[in-house]
Order: sequence, then C-alpha cells, then structure tokens
Amino acid sequence: KTRRFASATRVPESLPNRFASELRYFLMPLVARWQQPDQGCARWATSEATLVAALLRCLGVLLECAGCASPDRDAAASECLAVSSEALTHADPHVRRCSLFLLSRVLLVGCELMVFERPEILSELEASPFREGDETCRRMAAGILACLSKYTLL
Repeated sequence: KTRRFASATRVPESLPNRFASELRYFLMPLVARWQQPDQGCARWATSEATLVAALLRCLGVLLECAGCASPDRDAAASECLAVSSEALTHADPHVRRCSLFLLSRVLLVGCELMVFERPEILSELEASPFREGDETCRRMAAGILACLSKYTLL
C-alpha cells in the first residue's frame, strides 16, 4: 500500500520552554562551585580531564536547553565563555573539543557579539589551523570561525 499525503503525521504543537527561566538555578551555581572548589578531592576533580570535558558538555547542553528566550541568557553565556576560554588550551584534545562544543552553543543561543568581546578566544580560534594537533578540533574551530564571519561582514 502507498501512503497518501493527507494521512501524513501531524507535527505536534510546540510547548513553552519552562527551563528558560530556571537556567540561573542550574548553570550559575555549577560554574561558581567549579571555579572555587573545596579542598581535597574537589580540587583534584577540577584538573581531571574527563570531568572537565563532562562539565563543558553539561554547560553546553544546559545553555542550549534554555535557548534564546532565557532571561539569563547573557549572564549564562558570559560564564560559559569564561570556562570555555580556559579550556581551549587544555592539553587533552577531548577537553578542547568539548570547549569548542560549548562555544558553539553560545553562538547557537545568539550571543555571537560576546565572543567578539573576548580577543583571547578569537586569537585561539584563528591560530587553530596552525597550532591545533587534533583534526576534529581544527574542523570545529573552522566551523565556529565561519559562523562568526557572517557577523563581521554585516
């Protein structure tokens, strides 16, 4: 049997994003605690590459889930840029990939102009084709630069 166009499944109606207004209660304390850990194991955890990568991915997902409509979008993006900037030069390529993922989520929610206010991020992205040893990181950085170039041409 063939399927007719009239019987195609309907797209479900969009629901309001309830997480957008809750972003500050998740992201801000997480970043603050990461930047000022307790003594002992907590301090060790902030230097462990797998945990740093997981934090960066988590921040990116939280930012993306909140979306453009979040009233705390700019503050959250600023926090994410600070964390991402530190991790862009990490020794582990997986951490650098996750840092670039977080940076791409900042662009996704519409905070491109904040990236232009961070010259250290721009210089690291521009130098990545020459200094970056990981092919995936080079491609990700090139994609971010291509996205940012749309705004420099305007």
